[in-house]
Amino acid sequence: MKKKNQVRAMYFIFCLMMCLPQMQYAKSAKNPRTPGTAIFVMATTQVSPSITDKTFTVKKDGLNLEMHIPQFSNLSNSDFEKQVNHYLLKEATKRKKAMIEMAKSYNKDFIKDGLTPIPFEYIETFSIIPTIYPYYTLELYQYQYSGGAHGISELSYINLNQEKNQLLNLADLFKEDVDYQSIVNELVKQEIERRQELGEFFFSGSDGFQSIGENRPFFINKDGDLVIVFNVYEIAPYASGPIYITIPRAKLIAYLK
Repeated sequence: MKKKNQVRAMYFIFCLMMCLPQMQYAKSAKNPRTPGTAIFVMATTQVSPSITDKTFTVKKDGLNLEMHIPQFSNLSNSDFEKQVNHYLLKEATKRKKAMIEMAKSYNKDFIKDGLTPIPFEYIETFSIIPTIYPYYTLELYQYQYSGGAHGISELSYINLNQEKNQLLNLADLFKEDVDYQSIVNELVKQEIERRQELGEFFFSGSDGFQSIGENRPFFINKDGDLVIVFNVYEIAPYASGPIYITIPRAKLIAYLK
């Protein structure tokens, strides 16, 4: 009886395996353009940019400089890719020159008198920030130390729209007839007040938050929310570090392009 049951089970499995290809074909032939299929095809055609870095190093006259400058490849438009890479290198070269001149000026008298220069350090690095398509975001970190208890760091962001081949400013996210600064300013104030009630400390009065302005660092996070970034000392003490104010996309959806 046991052997007979095993034979029946094997026969059932054999029949099921024979039917599976036909079932699969019938399923695909029934609706070859299902929404799920379309989404899958779109996802596989999105090619993420590749990033390499161009490195500048200088170690002289008391200066220790190391800069890692991002360079894009695999962007959908080669002309746009060249323009972005050229712009990033051009601006980095300006910063490099400025830091060299600053270090020389800073230590001019020490070097002239044969004394050991005061260490002057400047570092730039970058990292990828998770976001949503069509955006692609890099966070640029700049650190400068010229004596004292600690150095000063600054964050900035490169936000690309891969579909439009565009370097984004904050204004580019909003409809043209929208006073986006007033809208975002109010939402930032509300978030600061909420966090103050939870015990966080922010500067007040003329030292506190006034306005985002036109060149405020920002990025879109992986949930599609807008993140406004304030560097150290801008609206809070050094110990607070950079301040990230997240504004849910749902609060801005009516104003976005």
